[in-house]
Amino acid sequence: MLRQAMIISIFLLTSISLAAETVPLPQGEKCDVPPLLPSARAAAKPISMPSNFPAYLIVLGNSNQVVLGAVGVAGTCDIQCKAYIEAYKNRSNLRKELEWMLKNASVAGKLYAAILIHKVDKTRGVQALESLKSEPTPVYFSMGGCVGGSLAPVAEHAKGILMNPRRFE
Repeated sequence: MLRQAMIISIFLLTSISLAAETVPLPQGEKCDVPPLLPSARAAAKPISMPSNFPAYLIVLGNSNQVVLGAVGVAGTCDIQCKAYIEAYKNRSNLRKELEWMLKNASVAGKLYAAILIHKVDKTRGVQALESLKSEPTPVYFSMGGCVGGSLAPVAEHAKGILMNPRRFE
């Protein structure tokens, strides 16, 4: 009985914590920012992106975390996740923009660009990921789903993608 009460208490505390991090979006959708990532809310100087870039690339180019899919049991998708999905749908038409991002975006934006380039052109994608193997800046990275992501240097994320490219096809 005590064990059940402890489990219920932990569940309620966790639910309250997650509910506090949930913000309403248009059309009644919800968006979760990982509560243990203060960097997800850190104010950073926005990257000046070309005005002809689609809004979703501006979001990715200014990101400070990489989220490739919906997260959690509820399958919530934050603004970076939604932007990535939109960029993924249009990836074949974004070569110039992705190359620009690879050189000029935030560190997380560069990783997004390298992943998307890899989805269009494997050889160029490998080169893009190789160019990030010396980047020491830590970034939160999540594939989505119910398993949490990790905070590690971009170099480690790039190496992981290069070692397991099938996970990203």
